[in-house]
Amino acid sequence: MFYSVFGILSLTMFLLINFRKLIRVRNKDEIEAEKWYSYFLFAVIFYLITDIVWGLAYELQYLKLTFIDTTLYFFSMALSVMLWTAFVAKYLNRKNGFEVGLKIAGLAMLVLVTIALIVNIFYPIVFSFDSDGVYRPLFVRHFFFGAQMVLFAMASIYHFVLASSSSDQGRHHNLTVAVSGATMMIFIYLQNAYPLLPYYAIGCLFATTLIHSFLSVEDELEKNRILSDALEAAERANNAKTIFLSGMSHEIRTPINTILGMNEIIRRDCTDEKILNCAENIKESGNRLLNIVSDILDYSKMESGNVELSDEDYSLPNMIGELYYTIRPRTEKKGLTLTFDIDSRLPKKLYGDADKIKQVLNNLLVNAVKYTEKGSVVFRITLIEKQEDHARIGFAVMDTGIGIKDEDREKLFKAFNRLDTRRTCTIEGVGLGLSIASNILQLMGTKLCVESTYNVGSTFHFEVIQKIAGDAEIGKDWMTDVPQKKTSKKEAAPFTSPESHILFIDDTELNLKVIKGLLEPLQMQIDIALSGDEGIEKFASNSYDLVFLDYLMPNMNGIETLAKMRKLYPEKAAFTPTISLTASAVAGEREHMLDAGFTDYMTKPVTLPEMVRMLTKYLPKEKIHSGQEAEATKESGLISGIPVELYGIKGINVEEAVGYCGTPEIYMDVVGVFADAIEEKAALLEECVEKNELNLFTITVHALKSSLMTIGIDDLSITARDLELLGKEGDIEQIKEKLPGFIYEYQNLKAVLSTAVSSWQKNGQQRYGED
Repeated sequence: MFYSVFGILSLTMFLLINFRKLIRVRNKDEIEAEKWYSYFLFAVIFYLITDIVWGLAYELQYLKLTFIDTTLYFFSMALSVMLWTAFVAKYLNRKNGFEVGLKIAGLAMLVLVTIALIVNIFYPIVFSFDSDGVYRPLFVRHFFFGAQMVLFAMASIYHFVLASSSSDQGRHHNLTVAVSGATMMIFIYLQNAYPLLPYYAIGCLFATTLIHSFLSVEDELEKNRILSDALEAAERANNAKTIFLSGMSHEIRTPINTILGMNEIIRRDCTDEKILNCAENIKESGNRLLNIVSDILDYSKMESGNVELSDEDYSLPNMIGELYYTIRPRTEKKGLTLTFDIDSRLPKKLYGDADKIKQVLNNLLVNAVKYTEKGSVVFRITLIEKQEDHARIGFAVMDTGIGIKDEDREKLFKAFNRLDTRRTCTIEGVGLGLSIASNILQLMGTKLCVESTYNVGSTFHFEVIQKIAGDAEIGKDWMTDVPQKKTSKKEAAPFTSPESHILFIDDTELNLKVIKGLLEPLQMQIDIALSGDEGIEKFASNSYDLVFLDYLMPNMNGIETLAKMRKLYPEKAAFTPTISLTASAVAGEREHMLDAGFTDYMTKPVTLPEMVRMLTKYLPKEKIHSGQEAEATKESGLISGIPVELYGIKGINVEEAVGYCGTPEIYMDVVGVFADAIEEKAALLEECVEKNELNLFTITVHALKSSLMTIGIDDLSITARDLELLGKEGDIEQIKEKLPGFIYEYQNLKAVLSTAVSSWQKNGQQRYGED
């Protein structure tokens, strides 16, 4: 019984170890090697069953059953050998002479053993039983076992040798075959030496266990490879999305800023009530669109993990006041009661990222108003705990709106998700506000909580710890510390600063002209440089209060220029704020610039309010003089004075370009500079293509795209953008195909623009900057 019991244990262990491999044979998508391995496993099971039956029948002296089972025993053994060789051939898939020969040898062995077993029925040559029923192995059996040992030994030695000189995956495959072959060879030898002991069963168990172990490792490696490929594909998709957003952030925000800027001129100068109502609607819709674009860019930053906190001192009353003046018009429009419940014990001055906190609160307040049709919105700030230098502050926004269903709670903070769409389908928004708010608070080490009753209202609340930057408390009359919102149509200039000395470094002269024109009312001393080298020379010979440095420039970009400044003039660079100028506003760009050593970051196109904010932040306070009037320099009817030749250019938008430049004088000065550079730029583009210098080509056509947009020739600017993208992709063939047409149109501009500039000067209009 020992023989049979051991066989049953071997079969049980075999099934447990190889269960998953056995059931996978039904999978139509399974690879060929694994299918043949499954067939091999079934042959081994067949063999183990015959081995168990042989032990029982032999011990019970059922000679006929023992004879039949012994015949099946040898057949299943030969079948398992043949299937092992087939598995090896498919597994290695090299189709070389050895693997083909191994497969043929296994098949030949099965055929010869089958013939020998048929002959054995009539004339014993494989095995027999004497008159006492004792099993007698004969010469063909010994030959069969010897042939198996030779086959397994050759396979093992051959693949051990190959494993020593193979790569990782090849080494793994060869070791699988070599180790399993060596195991089978050893136990076949033992089985041949001791025929009444189940050594071959033990060998099959060991060999399949080893193969299973090797294949399981391969499965894990394959899963890891698939996951790695999926991760790379996701990263490529994310990079493609980032590149897309990088371009679109500029392409979308530029016209939006133009629309809103021109609309502000209408609101400032127009007295017609009907037009003013229309302008107010344009402002509201434009700001809404700008907020959507900003939310998408913010979400991109959150998704890629490129958001960092920017802590600094801030005034809590100012932050509250900005929120109040932002949300009050919305509540008044809907007839809601707005309450600001502010704890009088709160510190007036705090240290933290006020912009991030304000962004979260603004999202919560806007949502509260959007989803509340009647009743009230309450904004509450509470001092929860105060220590020596830190305060734990609670923020809460409560409304009497539609509320949230319990089953919708899990979806609440998912991006692009709208709840209860039947009731909210007409409400503006893309479903990003709460997702962004939640991510910001997680970054700050806290979380956004919600309590809501459907059809009753909701409360969103969170806590933050902020450093206390002053001893004064906010008090009950906190509104007195809030700057009152100005309502006059004509606003005073933000400041003048004749003592300030600023350096702008940009390879596009048009950009520098526009910036100088925009900042003219501020009366600052402005130097310009058209390259990194020129900028470094001016930085060395002058003392500047502030440096604005373009990122994308030929020969030496902004980061390289800053690095050289810091290396050559470390002391001067250390105390001079340097602001990066770039057209990209997507995830990680700001952090990339700050990591490179820039003090701050501004996106193009430059707008006057953002420039004023940056100047106010970094110029020495003693050099800023407020209270000066900054009336616009444009006079009504000046657009009509623009030479008519310009209006004949295909696709030109003179009005938009003049609005962007600030005055017709600046615009015509920019046109003149642009016209003077046409031949030089055209020759440079052709030379770049001829010498295959795609990097310089891309930088040059990028600057040209911006210049064309500045003077209002949008159609040709779009063509320049397409060429820029081809340059980034390295598609020289497409560039060669498209560039001649672009150059032809570009060079044809020179005559028209030069004539227009001459006409402007002859009519008595002075160029900007001349006496």
